[in-house]
Amino acid sequence: MSIEETIFLLQSATKSERELDYAIAEAIGWKKQVHEVHNPRTGGAVPDTKWLMPGSEQPGKVPYFSSNLQNAHELAQQLAPGHIGACGWQMGKGRARINLAPVVEAANPSIALCIAALTTRLKIGK
Repeated sequence: MSIEETIFLLQSATKSERELDYAIAEAIGWKKQVHEVHNPRTGGAVPDTKWLMPGSEQPGKVPYFSSNLQNAHELAQQLAPGHIGACGWQMGKGRARINLAPVVEAANPSIALCIAALTTRLKIGK
C-alpha cells in the first residue's frame, strides 16, 4: 500500500485497529511474508504470517502505531527526523501537526500523528 493510500485509510478510520498498523508498516517498508504451515490438531494447512523489518530479513513485531502514542511518536521521529511536531485531543478528536503544515484531525492523537508524519515524509521526499 502506498503512503497516499495509507493516509486516506487513516483519515477515514473511526478508531485504532491492527489493520491500520499493518498498512502503516507496509507503507514504510515492512514486508509481509505468509507461509502455509501444517496444523497437527486439524491436519490442515494454516497461514503463518511474519513481518520483516525494513531493510532486513529479520522478523519483527509491527508497532501499535494507531493506538500507542509512543509508537506514533517514534514513527514521526523516523519519518521526519529533526522536525518539530505536537499532538493532542480537542473536541473529541485527535489533532497533530508537524512543522508549519496544516493541523491534521483524526479519530485519536496517535492516528493524527501518523497522518502528519506520513504527510511530512511525502513532502520531504524520502
